[in-house]
Amino acid sequence: MEMFPTGLGDGAMAKGEASTIQYDLLGFPEQESSIDDKDLAQIDDFAKDTAAEGGLLLRSVVPMLLGVSQQRFHQMQKQYNFREFRYFDNTWYSRKEIESFSKVQRTGGRGRPSLAAIAKATKESLL
Repeated sequence: MEMFPTGLGDGAMAKGEASTIQYDLLGFPEQESSIDDKDLAQIDDFAKDTAAEGGLLLRSVVPMLLGVSQQRFHQMQKQYNFREFRYFDNTWYSRKEIESFSKVQRTGGRGRPSLAAIAKATKESLL
């Protein structure tokens, strides 16, 4: 049993002393995780790839970041063979690779994407 001070006192204690209550913390049943080992491994791999690539970008967001249409990005992906990462039923791309590409291969483009549009595309892809 562990003891925790309550700080409430019971009136019989000297001023400034704290009373304690005993709790049986070992009596709680262990909760089972709803995440299986396969999912944990995927989360671990995702975290490693995210760190190694400076972040991973969702497929639905990359065309906006490059200022091209979804169709044009599909063509570019075939032409330039961007590395794909598959996690959580989505396709992701290396942030480092996409940034490097955008510095060398400037696309005509649609201008700078809005954060609202990026957030909406991300939400739709993940939910």
